[in-house]
Amino acid sequence: QSAFEFQDLTAYTDSDLSTFISNTGVGSFDVKKHIGQFQQNPPQGESTLDVQYLGSIGADATNYYYTTGGWMYEMTQDLLTNNAYGIDVVSMSYGWSEADQCQISPGSAPCSSGGSAAFVKAVNTNFQKLGAAGITLLASSGDSGAHGRTDGFCLTEKADPAYPASSPFITAVGATQIKKGTGSTAGATEPICKDQLQCATSGTEIVCSNAEGALITSGGGFSEYAPRPAYREAAVSAY
Repeated sequence: QSAFEFQDLTAYTDSDLSTFISNTGVGSFDVKKHIGQFQQNPPQGESTLDVQYLGSIGADATNYYYTTGGWMYEMTQDLLTNNAYGIDVVSMSYGWSEADQCQISPGSAPCSSGGSAAFVKAVNTNFQKLGAAGITLLASSGDSGAHGRTDGFCLTEKADPAYPASSPFITAVGATQIKKGTGSTAGATEPICKDQLQCATSGTEIVCSNAEGALITSGGGFSEYAPRPAYREAAVSAY
């Protein structure tokens, strides 16, 4: 399994990873292989969180760290060319408005020939090829609701889904929280829970939302470009 980072962002530091493992009490883990640029100074917050939670939740797996200077098209092309470097689970915490993919990758071949619609089509094709090769693709659904960061105040009536989460050929993973008034901290034994944080040990898990007191609202929405799979019809028709 591997955390995937984009646009040549800097990485995590070994000292931060050690502190995380010590404070949370998770089993010790390390990163066996770095692919692409690996610059630890200054450490980058997103990269740091990605590695910390990939290793702690995916316990006992072999951890890789992948960086590309490009975006989804360049990344998928690279994986297809290099047999995915032996990676079988791809974890991506990045995303951007599906309709504005060429803001991030304007020089890519699909953007040059057909804009964001062509970009999404090309990457979705690559996602299918990777899936057929047995590779699991996971992506964050976003942290700004169904309207995303490009319309954070919901000024338009139309949802603006993030990509690659909107692709039907990957698994989008959203954020959850403990519903207010249902949680308990009894029995938390992790070091950080004793003197720095209140750690829930039980409660009702719900979708993360500003309306419920969370700092973010988990993403959503429906693809503008990809045909809707039949198994999604019942859920989508409710909207």
